[in-house]
Amino acid sequence: RFAMALEPVRLGSAVETALAIAAPQAEAAAADLSADLGETADRLLLADAERLGEVLTNLIDNALNHIGPAGQVRIEARDADGGVAIAVRDDGDGIAAAHLPYVFDRFYRADTARDRQRGGSGIGLAIVKAVTAAHGGTVTAASDGTGQGAVFTVWLPVLPSQPTR
Repeated sequence: RFAMALEPVRLGSAVETALAIAAPQAEAAAADLSADLGETADRLLLADAERLGEVLTNLIDNALNHIGPAGQVRIEARDADGGVAIAVRDDGDGIAAAHLPYVFDRFYRADTARDRQRGGSGIGLAIVKAVTAAHGGTVTAASDGTGQGAVFTVWLPVLPSQPTR
């Protein structure tokens, strides 16, 4: 359980902050970290800015940990179903189909060969799922398989009376 202070949060501001936090890690890995939010940058979400930032930084950190040297991590957003879909896409390790249903389970790690320093503790994606749900949203994972990269997509509702498609 966690307390949340909900307020209008501009999507673009949340993503900019997450990118700034991840920049040193991306630079150290010589990774290409970028975002394309288009018109969704100005969408207002009823969110806890700190918790939303935690979702974004967890996803970016996870992507950066699973790409090779000079890999790419891209954040894209689009209007979807009365809300906004935020995708964190990487060209890294990918996820085998057998593991996809479990990636949001607490303590689950698809690559058991990774230790905590290289593979995390297995709670980051569980936190992403819980915080996203607390905001009235959903999160999904997709990958074409091992070595094919992965896409984690968070859908969040926008504040009423905003134009979305």
